[in-house]
Parts: sequence; C-alpha cells; structure tokens
Amino acid sequence: MTPEIPDFTQETARVLTNTSVAQGLYHMRLHAPKIARDCQPAQFVQIQTDPGLSPFLRRPFSALRVNREAGWLEILYDAVGPGTRRLAQAEPGHLFSLNGPLGQPFLPPAANRLLLVAGGVGLVPLAFLAWNHPETRPNMVCLMGAATADRL
Repeated sequence: MTPEIPDFTQETARVLTNTSVAQGLYHMRLHAPKIARDCQPAQFVQIQTDPGLSPFLRRPFSALRVNREAGWLEILYDAVGPGTRRLAQAEPGHLFSLNGPLGQPFLPPAANRLLLVAGGVGLVPLAFLAWNHPETRPNMVCLMGAATADRL
C-alpha cells in the first residue's frame, strides 16, 4: 500500500500585520492568496521561519481566519523558541515560505448545540470554525482557558 501524498500549495507569503496581543502571544496576517482560497477550519500551514539551517524544520500553525477574496490568512502563535521568536520580529512586508493548507478540515456536526472547549492557542481551529460557519454560531457555547488572565 502506497502512502497518500498530501495535496498542498507552496507559496511565498507577505506579512501584512504582526501584533503582540498578550505576553509572548502574537497575531499575524499573511497575504497568501492560493493557500487562503483553499483553507478550511482545522487546517494548518507550515512556515519556514528562517531560510538558513536553523531552525531547519518548518513550524506548523493552525489557521485562525481567512479572507478568500482579499487573499489573506491569520495565525495566532506563542513565541517560545527560535523559530517563533523570528516570526515575532517580522514586520509588514517580510516574506515567508508557506506550505498549506494541510490537515483534515472539519465541519460542524448536525447538532442542536455545539460545545467548543479549548485552551491557549488550541482555540484557533475552533474560532475558525465559528467564523467560517456563522449560521451555527447561535447554537455554539465556547469554553476556553489560558495560563494567565492576561493571555485569556
């Protein structure tokens, strides 16, 4: 049995905004029209944070929100290591290589009520689900946690 090769796009994305929203937590908007066009809730992108060898591997980030018409996607990330600290230093206009969208998207189940539970940046795919399916929002309840009140 041959393993299935994921279908994704490699694209050079331009930073539109990169804002600190809490201690060590950042919100970035990237112009990546090909990836934004196809991205669905629970999918992610892999970002090459440095063109050199350190860190060598791309970093995965769940998509927070997309605007397919404007061609942008947003991520929320915690700057904890060398790769994410490089992202935190990026200013508008900076270019990054992205792969995506990756992962299996999910759709809201046919249910009367949805309980969404997450903590920290784990909230990202659930927020994307809520934004992408406004018709289900009246039936959603979201419980979220964070390490500190500032990060909530």
